[in-house]
Amino acid sequence: MVFYIGTGFFLGILTLMDEGLELALGFHAANNLTAALLVTADWTAFQTDSVYRDISNPVLGWDVLVPVFVVFPLLLWFFSKKYNWTNWKERLTGKVLTKEEFLSQSQENR
Repeated sequence: MVFYIGTGFFLGILTLMDEGLELALGFHAANNLTAALLVTADWTAFQTDSVYRDISNPVLGWDVLVPVFVVFPLLLWFFSKKYNWTNWKERLTGKVLTKEEFLSQSQENR
């Protein structure tokens, strides 16, 4: 569950900071395709034919913790530099605008 919850937070932060779903959907699709096509196990939720089959028992190891605590923060840092994300506190904890508020705000910024 650590990986699923950590990935959910990561994708949520991506969505809020980028103000769109494109990055999160692309990452989610790539993650699922990689998991489905390369590695599967009898205990996973998504059963497919894949290149490799994990026959070990599920454990909370480095393969779960490294992506959540190392890779995801590095990706957020990389995306923040690439897309010039600023005002993190406001975007992550600020008010959620209604559709009308968002559209009127975007009209004013033109």
